[in-house]
Amino acid sequence: MYIHVGASNSLPVADILAVLDMDQVTVSPESNPMHAWLAAMEEAMRVDTLTEDVPRSLVITTTRIYLSPVSSATLRRRLTAVRPPCNGVGIWEREGEEHDG
Repeated sequence: MYIHVGASNSLPVADILAVLDMDQVTVSPESNPMHAWLAAMEEAMRVDTLTEDVPRSLVITTTRIYLSPVSSATLRRRLTAVRPPCNGVGIWEREGEEHDG
C-alpha cells in the first residue's frame, strides 16, 4: 500500500518510520538535535524537498527523508486509514496526546 506525500510522490507505507511536524523539528535549532541530524542528512544527499514553499512535515523512511507540503495531521490520517496504530498509539504521535480525527 502507498500513500501520497506531496508533489507526484507516493511512498510505500511499510517504508515510513515517522511523520513529524516541521514546526516541532525547526523550533530552537541551536538546541534541537533534530536540526543537526537533518543538516547531516542534507549533506549526505538523503533529503528530498517536495515543495518550493515552506515544508509542513518531515517524512522519515527507511532510506530517505522527505520534506513534504502535506501537513503531518493529514499524513497521519492517511497512514491510519491503511495501517491502524498499534495499541492505539502510532509512531507519528506521542502516547497520551490527543489527535484531531
